Amino acid sequence: MKHKHLYGSAFILLIVGCTSVQPTSFLPTFVGGGQPTLPTFTETPKIQASQTSTPNSEVSLPSCFDEGNDEISLSSITEGIIINPGSKFLLLEIQSKNIYEILPTSETSYAIDQSVSPNRNLLATIEIVLNESRQFEEMYLLIFNARREILERIVFEIPGLHKIRWLNNENILLYTANTSRDGTVLLINPFTKKQNYITNALPDFFDESDLLFPNLRFLMEYSPNLEWGVYLKRDKSGGIATPFPAGPSIGHAVYDFSANKAIWIPKYPTDFSEEPKWSPDGSKVAIEANNQLTIVTRDGTLQPMLDDSETNNVQFPEWSPDGRYIAFWNTNKFMIYDIQENTLQGLCINTNANFSRPLFAWSPDSQYIFIGTYSNSESGNTLINIKESKIYKVSTNPTFYYPVGWMNPAP
Repeated sequence: MKHKHLYGSAFILLIVGCTSVQPTSFLPTFVGGGQPTLPTFTETPKIQASQTSTPNSEVSLPSCFDEGNDEISLSSITEGIIINPGSKFLLLEIQSKNIYEILPTSETSYAIDQSVSPNRNLLATIEIVLNESRQFEEMYLLIFNARREILERIVFEIPGLHKIRWLNNENILLYTANTSRDGTVLLINPFTKKQNYITNALPDFFDESDLLFPNLRFLMEYSPNLEWGVYLKRDKSGGIATPFPAGPSIGHAVYDFSANKAIWIPKYPTDFSEEPKWSPDGSKVAIEANNQLTIVTRDGTLQPMLDDSETNNVQFPEWSPDGRYIAFWNTNKFMIYDIQENTLQGLCINTNANFSRPLFAWSPDSQYIFIGTYSNSESGNTLINIKESKIYKVSTNPTFYYPVGWMNPAP
């Protein structure tokens, strides 16, 4: 684990003892942050296939991915295990076509979050346990392998832990009740049981989000090396626009903790619902701001994904495991950006769900994308073959509405 730049502007406290130790209450440690560096914009990628804008009638567009008319078996194309969350997790073993359940540990425990490790070999889940009065009793952190075997089971008596994320293949971040005040997270290695609280000085950190924005999905996101991150910033100067004129000016801030300076603060961040997404190597972060998707590097290079020719509405950006692609929904269009080629492909995949887009998951080898469905039928799932530019209709029974991860097959 790499910590060499954390001691200047961050505080790392080692927790000694059992996991029932109550968390330390951190006082806010805000300091005056440096002004954001002048960002460098790169050109918007060339759009291939179906475009985001209405094309000129004289322009001949490339054809979309080939789409098969008949539904085929998923096991004839690929392998692995696809994960569908819920009160009990469903695991689809592609080759055997078997559906397995991960049941809650007890009758009063409820699964509240999950995360697949970067190497796609492990599944981490959080279960919260309630007592007879339906009040918090304890929380379980469970680590599963692809055979659904429990490798680690850690019991916490700390209330307020939530939102799980693998930082790397050994360490996990858990957000705490203090995250909404000072950005504190709990860093834990579930195999060695070593734990650290991580907190950083976050200039003008927005600490009232639970009251004004109950549907926020993030307040603070750390890079894999913990040296820089993205948080929600309250702008007292009014330089950040807000869709709520009567409320405070709030927006994203990409911040370098070791250098104690802002990397980028977008002026019009009108959407806070999507979490920033880090590239697998941690060198880039994809951020939604003003319904635009922008890839930001630590040196302040900005790569906008879309032009302004029409209203954009980006949802669910996800990096491929090899870091070459990032896929996302833009309104009802599914799009894939190729970093190596600097091209954006607008696939001819549409959905009739007006309120949201189906979730999707990348295969561990970055060759396929499995897209769920909101239909009530047993069909309608979509599989995209990136390398062969093909789209398949595939069936699963039961239907996988919300695929949240794709693991390697069991050895």
